[in-house]
Amino acid sequence: MKIVEIVKNGNMATFSHFCGGNLYYTVEYDGGTYLFHINTDPEEVGVSDFNREIKAITLMRYIKKCMATKEFIKIK
Repeated sequence: MKIVEIVKNGNMATFSHFCGGNLYYTVEYDGGTYLFHINTDPEEVGVSDFNREIKAITLMRYIKKCMATKEFIKIK
């Protein structure tokens, strides 16, 4: 699985839920749905806006982090 394939062609990430200081988003890729999180610590995200839907490429930094720690999880 390559990050470029996940974020290409305007693929969108959709907000799922907030839990334990993390925003959780899902992204559709290769016929499946994947879940990843964003730590909301101000040192991590600063004053960023997180909308219900965001282009996946905008969240590529967080997707890469979750992929590296095996926290980019296929849920469907």
